[in-house]
Amino acid sequence: MKPIFSTPILIFLLVIIVGKQTAFAQFSSEFMSARPVGKKQGEITLMYSNIGASYEGDSEKYFDNLGLLAGIGISPLTEIRFRYDRLTFFGESDNYGLNTLMAGPKFSTKSGIFAAYLPIGFSFAEDSENSWQTDPTLLFSFPLGGRTLLNFTSSYRFGLEELEYIDEGLLALHLGLGIMVAESWIIRPEGGLIFLVGQSGNYYNFGLGISRKLGKGPTE
Repeated sequence: MKPIFSTPILIFLLVIIVGKQTAFAQFSSEFMSARPVGKKQGEITLMYSNIGASYEGDSEKYFDNLGLLAGIGISPLTEIRFRYDRLTFFGESDNYGLNTLMAGPKFSTKSGIFAAYLPIGFSFAEDSENSWQTDPTLLFSFPLGGRTLLNFTSSYRFGLEELEYIDEGLLALHLGLGIMVAESWIIRPEGGLIFLVGQSGNYYNFGLGISRKLGKGPTE
């Protein structure tokens, strides 16, 4: 299949996703639920996503994304989340890639059905300056039995350096499962769609996260 976009155009789209400023972003899923980890408890997740682009009815895989996500509970319903993502072109050497570091608080309701996550961080690449951004995220989790959750997340990423382009951000919608397979282990298959606001076409992803609970906090 003929690629939808040439490599230069893909890089161009990555650079301008928040409106004509240097702001790289990760395109993978969230891989977490709305439930809190619990005070003085934690969770660590290793994750992988394959990412493609869709335009005018055609689609093609373009990226691999590897990441690490960690959460530490500072109160019964509040935790701090840290995330690192490494995005590389599919089938290419990983000598060149895009990196994103994000951190911020996640606030959960007592029911564990809803949470708000407010990360701030920066993206960087070889021979490129850091680009500060934020990605406010809403999370919804619904039980599908004793050991499985259905998770839906929506987020809107935009740059912090030129706020006049806030309306040209990155809108992401993700749907996934959290499946408890052992006392402290959770499998997280998840996929989603990502839209460049004001642009045609979209990105899509599907991936898998594996979480390890640390301590005796709430389970999925």
